[in-house]
Amino acid sequence: MSHLLSEFPNTSLSYKANHDPLTGVSNRASFETFLSQQVDSFLDEGRQFALLYIDGYRFKSINDTYGHAAGDAVLVATAKRLGSLIREQDRLARLGGDEFAIVIQPLQHGQDLEAIVKKMVDSMSHPIALDNGEQVPFALTIGAVVFPQHGETPKDLMQAADEAMYAAKKDGKNYYIREFFKGGEV
Repeated sequence: MSHLLSEFPNTSLSYKANHDPLTGVSNRASFETFLSQQVDSFLDEGRQFALLYIDGYRFKSINDTYGHAAGDAVLVATAKRLGSLIREQDRLARLGGDEFAIVIQPLQHGQDLEAIVKKMVDSMSHPIALDNGEQVPFALTIGAVVFPQHGETPKDLMQAADEAMYAAKKDGKNYYIREFFKGGEV
C-alpha cells in the first residue's frame, strides 16, 4: 500500500508538469516535445500530419466585459469543444493565453484537414454559456499547415502555422490552410 501511495505524487507531478492547469490539455512544453517526436517519426516513415495554430478572436474583450473568471470559463469550454473533435492519437495543447495548437496525425486525405478545421470553426458558432446564464460569443482563427510540405522542423512548422493563422486574421476569415493538396491526397 505504501508503494502505491508513493507513486501517486509522482504521477500527479508528472501530470502537472505536462498539462495546462486551467484546461487540462497538454501545455506548451509537453506539446513541443510531442511535435518533435512526431517530426522525427513521420520523417523516417514518409508520412504526413497537420499542425493547427488556433487563436481566440477578441478574447481580451471577454475578460474586459465579463471578467477573468468568465474568460477562464471560455477557455475551458473551448478546450472541451476542440478536444471533442479530435481523435485519440491527435494532440491538443494550450500554448498560453487564448492560443491553442493541435497535431492531427496521421493525415490521410487532403480534404480531411479542411473538414476538421470547418468543424472546429462551426463548433464555436454557438455561444458559451457561463455559470450565471450569460451567453458569450467566441470565435477562433485557425492556421493550418502540413508536415513536411511547410517545414521539416518543429520550429519551421510552428512558424508556418502561426503565419497561416495571421493570414486568416488579415483576410478577416476564420481559417487559412496553406496550399498542399495533390489530387485530393496528401
